[in-house]
Amino acid sequence: VLARAIVPNRSDTAAESRQETHAMEPSSAAAYVVVKFDDRNRFGENGVPALRLFSGGARVVVRMKPATIEKAGKRSQCAPRNSQNSATRLFIPHTPLPPCRYAKVALQEGGAEAQLMELLGVVGEYAAELRVYQLHFGVKPCRYPAEEAWALRPADAEAGGRLDCTHLRVFSVDNASTRDIDDALSLELAAGVADACPADDARATSEWATGVSGTLGVHVADVASRVPCDSPLFAWAFGRASSCYHGGVDGEGPGGSVPMLPPELAHGELSLNEGARRNALSVFLRIEGGAVVECWHAQTSLINNNATTYAAFGQDATPYGRAARALLRRLSGEHEPEELVAWTMIKYNSYLGALLSSRGDAGGIPAGAGLLRVQPVANEAATYGAARGAADARTHAGLALVDYAHCSSPIRRYADLHNQHVLASTLGAGGVLDATRLAVLNERAAQVSHYHAMTSAMELAHACRKEPKTFACRVETDEDGTALRVYTERGRVKVPLRDSYFAEPLAAHFAGAAGDVKVQLYGVLKNGRTQLRVRVQEVAAAALNLRSPLAAAAPGAPAA
Repeated sequence: VLARAIVPNRSDTAAESRQETHAMEPSSAAAYVVVKFDDRNRFGENGVPALRLFSGGARVVVRMKPATIEKAGKRSQCAPRNSQNSATRLFIPHTPLPPCRYAKVALQEGGAEAQLMELLGVVGEYAAELRVYQLHFGVKPCRYPAEEAWALRPADAEAGGRLDCTHLRVFSVDNASTRDIDDALSLELAAGVADACPADDARATSEWATGVSGTLGVHVADVASRVPCDSPLFAWAFGRASSCYHGGVDGEGPGGSVPMLPPELAHGELSLNEGARRNALSVFLRIEGGAVVECWHAQTSLINNNATTYAAFGQDATPYGRAARALLRRLSGEHEPEELVAWTMIKYNSYLGALLSSRGDAGGIPAGAGLLRVQPVANEAATYGAARGAADARTHAGLALVDYAHCSSPIRRYADLHNQHVLASTLGAGGVLDATRLAVLNERAAQVSHYHAMTSAMELAHACRKEPKTFACRVETDEDGTALRVYTERGRVKVPLRDSYFAEPLAAHFAGAAGDVKVQLYGVLKNGRTQLRVRVQEVAAAALNLRSPLAAAAPGAPAA
């Protein structure tokens, strides 16, 4: 069914490939490869050469039935080459490439040969490539626990102990495609104060917000109040670690997600959906004179009155919308809606992170059971660590904060759900992570992070395959000069330089760049994966002139 949904009109070949599955020996391991069906390259009657993906270029011979080789080779043609490659301006004859397919295989002992398990799709197609990424990184298959095993607690199980905040004017701000609403905001001001906020945003921020007093509420869905730590869902969340997302490519496939928790819960019963009464864990920031003077938290019950988008919030002309925007700009020093909401989440996570670190033994849960997000050195990967120890062991260098925790996305991340249970003293002894389980969580979280980074780059590369796209953005060179970090509107992507003729001059060009620079990205299909490459016209021209013997011999050229 999945093969038909993702690769239409090829279900017959997928069915044939499923028949190839053999009982795997204990030593065999699954891998994903690019199989090249070319009659000139065969290893006996049933051996087809293949390139292992995500392996640094390793090659393997895949054994399959001759009938599968014949049918797959006829039906799976790669996309023909363009008559002119717009990235290089070189003419390329309009001829089909040899038939290439993605495949899942079982590696045999030694890794030189493999047995075909399933053909997955045509190389170069976005949907097929995305599926390979999802399978390789364990995003799919995703078989959630059956509904009868969820063991959810009733939403009103602890209604008497919750602060009723249904009177607050609560609103959430997310991307237009967001379906799992973890967080929302509220702003309490004295009567008439919001009405006095100027329509001009600059004046509202610099003048009106300076003298404002009130209460800013940051509210996060209290998933722990519904998902007990001894339930199958909690164990499932630990194994998944996080929801996984992909952005899609216009004309080739839509964006979507594979939620950490079942979609019925992530998008429905646990989400802070508009108009629905929900449990929340709220942090309140008391503001006086345009500055935060006090913070406190409470388990609350509330209703999201307005599930809006970043774009809509940025242009909200109502007095309440202008007031919220101006006050957040004053407090954060930021301007864009995404940055304003990010600031509230950092405040929320920092406040609760400090609580986790200062928490002693309570409710049968040992001190340090909470999880902090730790990054000893900026630009290195952050990991989860126990909420205890010296300050340097609890530091997030990138944010310049001590005791920063993930608490604001319990629908999407296990660590946030775990920390909610710690704060509520409902974790239970079995939920405390020892060193081994903490390492497992960090490994899985790193896999998800890698999946998101590689998928984002792949999707942008697909969007740039027909025609290069020009960006004016921040560009950084990595530590060893073999790749660039390009900050596009779709997020940060990594662009390798190692196979570029202009690698050294490109790295030198961006090494000292300050602020936004103009860069051109284009997509190439290399080793079975759609990848990004970068071009800067003046760098290429200068490098070619420098290396050309004709340029060196030109009149006026400097002597050697």
